[in-house]
Amino acid sequence: MFIDSRIVHHEILARGVRPGTAVYTLSSEHDGVSTITQVLSRYGNLRALHLVSHGQAGQFQLGNQVISPDRFAHYQSHLVQWRSALSASADVLVYGCEVAVDHEAWLHQLSQVIEADVAASTNLTGSAQLGGDWTLEATTGPIETPIAFSESARSAYEGVLKQITVTTTDDAGTGSLRWAIEQSNTSLEDDFIDLSQISGTIRLQQSLPAIRSNLTLAGNGDDIISGNQSHRVLYVDRGNVAIRNLTIADGLALGSHGIDGAGGAAGLGGGLFVNSGRVMLSQVTFVNNRAVGGDGTVQTETGENSVEDEGRSAMALQTTIAADKNRLTVSQGGIVGINGISLPDLDRVALGEQGVRIDSNRDQYRADRGAIAGVNGIGIGGIGTIAFGGGGGFGGFGNAGNGGNGGNGGTEGGNGGNGGNGGDGGTGVFSTFDIWGKQGVGTAVFGGGGGFGGLGNAGNGGEGGDAKAPIADGGNGGQGGRGGNGGFGGGGGSGGSGGNGGILSTPGASGMPGDGGFGGGNGSTGGGGGAGLGGAIFVRSGSLTLYNTTFERNQAIGGAGANNGQGKGGAIFIVTEALKDHAKVATTPQVIAFDRLPTFVNNQASHADDHAMDNPDVYGIIAVH
Repeated sequence: MFIDSRIVHHEILARGVRPGTAVYTLSSEHDGVSTITQVLSRYGNLRALHLVSHGQAGQFQLGNQVISPDRFAHYQSHLVQWRSALSASADVLVYGCEVAVDHEAWLHQLSQVIEADVAASTNLTGSAQLGGDWTLEATTGPIETPIAFSESARSAYEGVLKQITVTTTDDAGTGSLRWAIEQSNTSLEDDFIDLSQISGTIRLQQSLPAIRSNLTLAGNGDDIISGNQSHRVLYVDRGNVAIRNLTIADGLALGSHGIDGAGGAAGLGGGLFVNSGRVMLSQVTFVNNRAVGGDGTVQTETGENSVEDEGRSAMALQTTIAADKNRLTVSQGGIVGINGISLPDLDRVALGEQGVRIDSNRDQYRADRGAIAGVNGIGIGGIGTIAFGGGGGFGGFGNAGNGGNGGNGGTEGGNGGNGGNGGDGGTGVFSTFDIWGKQGVGTAVFGGGGGFGGLGNAGNGGEGGDAKAPIADGGNGGQGGRGGNGGFGGGGGSGGSGGNGGILSTPGASGMPGDGGFGGGNGSTGGGGGAGLGGAIFVRSGSLTLYNTTFERNQAIGGAGANNGQGKGGAIFIVTEALKDHAKVATTPQVIAFDRLPTFVNNQASHADDHAMDNPDVYGIIAVH
């Protein structure tokens, strides 16, 4: 029996063969066809040959070689040699998903060359829970050999033996890598994505879909997946994932820039982001990937309770913020230009269908299409104020109150109450999910920068008493809201401006700036810069295993701001025990290197001003086993 090492948990099958069966494991790094030829040269008069590998219609994998009709002439000389090791009545059993679908003629051709009866599957092979079975439905003659695996081994094995082949370097369409990952995410079984049929560079027009299943992604050493200096390349959300024999290059994780006083968001993992799961990298090279923090910006004065466009068309985007029982939805991605606003009275501001509409009476909030990446520090009095964090973060909830009532009448009439304080800027959060657990589609909100605090609101003047009196003074202006704190790696927001006072009264004071998250700059008169963490790889939780990996010219660069963000881990950033609470993980990730540490060449970690940080290669702990 020959078992391809790409099969997840292949050791369960190897241990569960029937007595008298010799088992050999085929390395994914070598020509499996040649290996089988060499091993069989030592045998004679074998009653059966079992081939266990990932398959798909008309092909199956043996090491780094694909057995298929269009490559028949390439390996036919080896197949002729195999038959000398078999008896006259031998059977060849091929265990792989759907190998015989629409290819029974090819199966007969294979049988004629080997001079043995061949059996293969027309459906999924493997676990019944995943829709598979261990019956080989297609045969070229009578098969006398039983299935090689014991009943207990078949019951214990939880995968299936399916393969998806990438046939084009195009970024989209059937046969593309993007299509293959989408196919894998929608299937229940473990998948093998084969890149050996292509050679060259896949240039991404956007980041690849997040990986959420067990899969192996294998090239043959000449495949490059490029983020085109514009996009992160790979994101592993969960699952057991193996990546082999390829290069990940030119990826970019750029934190969103703050707007009008907001902090910049963190840039995390330009080549690969490991959110959770078990990831193994073998013979993988990371070249010229970057994680760059977003820039914090200086607050823009906009006047009393008004919004200035400044070329961003903040209020003319037909954006709707709507809610059914406080389940808030932000749609159309249109409110990226709104920053640091206090709206104590919606009717007075006269927002219409072309502006912002807010309706809310419960406590759940959702952002469609990743649209709140640029929304910063909105405070809205009177309806349970909402404040979105800046630079990509979804913020907390401020309370910008309406102005206080005026004092009761007196000879001179009472002064108006002080204005309500501006809503605090939203705090960035560390999650790509909205708060009831659904995955965002657009910009991820990891490490949001703090929002700019809302403006204070001047109080109304009190009514005069019975005696005739001058018009009462207005109240003092409300204090500006505190700038939002940055999420993990996000820059802090600047404080909000104080509200204007009434007649002869005092304007409100500016709010305090927010603190930056880990690696993010603190807010001040403007927002702090976001952190750049893990130029090639950011590991939040789960595990990462490295074997013969190389990291060359990767960069982690902090964003500029009132206080610059930091760059840490030019090649790899690993969340440590001290950071797990900030990163919102229960346990810290494990990162292991087999035999030796990876090769590091000319990586960089620095502030926005090129000030070098503590380690250009790794932040965190890698254990060598």
